[in-house]
Amino acid sequence: MKARFIVSLVVSLLIGVSYAHSINSAVSSLLDKDFSLVELTQQTSLPATWSIGEGAEFKDGRIILTSDQNPKGSLWPKNNYDLKDSFTIEWTFRSKLFRGESNGGIAFWVVQEGHDNKKLFGGPSTFDGLQLLVSSIEHGGTFSGQLNDGAEVSVNDILDKSFGSCLFAYRDSDVPTTARLSYDYDNTLLKLQVDNKVCFQTKKIKFPEGKYRIGVTADNSKTSESFELLKFNVYSGLTDGAMLPNINAMPQPHTITKIIDKDTGKEKLVETSSFELSGIEVTNLMLYQKIDKLEGKVLANDIGYLIKKVEELANLQRENAIKTELVLNSFERFIEASKNGEGKNIIDSEVFQEFINVNADLKGLLDTQQREREGIMHRKTLEVSGPHVDEIIAKLTIWLIPLGILMSIMAYYTFRIRQDIVKAKLL
Repeated sequence: MKARFIVSLVVSLLIGVSYAHSINSAVSSLLDKDFSLVELTQQTSLPATWSIGEGAEFKDGRIILTSDQNPKGSLWPKNNYDLKDSFTIEWTFRSKLFRGESNGGIAFWVVQEGHDNKKLFGGPSTFDGLQLLVSSIEHGGTFSGQLNDGAEVSVNDILDKSFGSCLFAYRDSDVPTTARLSYDYDNTLLKLQVDNKVCFQTKKIKFPEGKYRIGVTADNSKTSESFELLKFNVYSGLTDGAMLPNINAMPQPHTITKIIDKDTGKEKLVETSSFELSGIEVTNLMLYQKIDKLEGKVLANDIGYLIKKVEELANLQRENAIKTELVLNSFERFIEASKNGEGKNIIDSEVFQEFINVNADLKGLLDTQQREREGIMHRKTLEVSGPHVDEIIAKLTIWLIPLGILMSIMAYYTFRIRQDIVKAKLL
């Protein structure tokens, strides 16, 4: 039994190793080594096909782009990348030794050749192509994508050209981050993933075929922030990681609008959704939200009304029960007080017969009223013309109330007369 378990374990390990090897082989077959830095930790210097600029340096298996002594740094392949199909680019980087806000950042570039100035985060300010920027210029930290057609841009207006972004807390972390940029040439799908979470994606961007420069630049805006690059791989196709389902997403910025009531002066913060920011006046989502809200109010009002009525009926029932109990107790005390020394009840039960008769008469009237109501409902069902049910009930009520009062008065006086007769007999 033990030997069988060991054999199955060995077979499972071999299958896992072979599967992992097949995946690594598939990824390795797509790796473009001319534009990738493979196993930096085992190298003592950068390959001759790479250009490292400004104050950047290769040290201990990583490229230190900026430091407190060198505010700018860059890394570019010397050759241009021939873009004619799908591709995937992976950068692993981190920011250390600084917290807070600044105008610095690290930028990743896929731009056409011919632009060589270093005014924008250590890269070209007149670029034609794509820039991915990690900075704290807005929202305390974002990863954004910008397109440009060769116009001059600066740090202050670069985010005006942004077509997508996500919130990204990157400052002063020893844990590196992997950004994966993938482009599906057939479906024109451009996607940015950050640690396998989708930051943004779009189908509105198409890279024309041609020569492109792929690089990384950084500018710490003269702070102590150290941007480090640990991996730079380019794949001539879509990797398995690039085709992961979009299950997890990076957080997005929220737009909050302050509304002040001019009459009361009260302030209210309202979050503006991405649909409202898109410029569409009325969307299906907005209509659904309004209908759902209206339905909720209707249901809430109906339920509240019913609960209120049930509570009123329950309270009325409790009050009637208390009153009935008090009446019964009063009658019991009255009967006990009316007994003589021999234990005989002086007041005969006939004294209360009038009350019983009144109760029976009232019950008969109620039964008659119920039968009349049922007859009216039956006639209404058969569509027989006649007076409205409410009118009949109103007329019956007009007659029943005086009759009930009159009978109660008669019963009361009858009771008093009988009491007087009993007292007279005792005398």
